[in-house]
Amino acid sequence: MQSASERPDRGRGGRPMARGDEGEGRIEALETKLSFEERTVSELSAEVFSQARRIERLEKLLRDLASKVKELSDSGEPSAPGDVRPPHW
Repeated sequence: MQSASERPDRGRGGRPMARGDEGEGRIEALETKLSFEERTVSELSAEVFSQARRIERLEKLLRDLASKVKELSDSGEPSAPGDVRPPHW
């Protein structure tokens, strides 16, 4: 059995609701929910924008590093002393 506050014809505290009050309460609840949803969408949009900028910077850094590695490998010079073969080889 439903309690008085759970019945659809009752408002907060179990008091009876007029038909207009029920609709107004539902509209208010929907407006509140919409407000939270709009804020969440805005926050997520800002986060996506921030991450897109970070990805662009990381991609540029990766391209720069790949270019540097290619330059070093094309130069023919060993990049580190450990890459030089000992004379007895």
